[in-house]
Amino acid sequence: MSEETDKNSQYSSHIIQVFNAFVERYDAWFDSPLGKSAFKLEKSCTASLCRNLKRPSLEIDVGTGRFTEALGIEYGADISEKTLKSAKRRE
Repeated sequence: MSEETDKNSQYSSHIIQVFNAFVERYDAWFDSPLGKSAFKLEKSCTASLCRNLKRPSLEIDVGTGRFTEALGIEYGADISEKTLKSAKRRE
């Protein structure tokens, strides 16, 4: 394994740990009054970009699936298994 590959692997492992640690807090924040306002604004901005997506669509870095569900995107992929489990519960 090259040194660069090893660094990328360590970075990916760290990112997974961070997202796994904050998955519940992330969704809880979007359920707060400020988070609901932020979600509404982000959703309206993103929806205009997604209007002409070919179907079915795939979101990379789907996270907990909050935006994927709201935008009607059918599939999602993420590096964190824990966030994918959270997204799966939205089905």
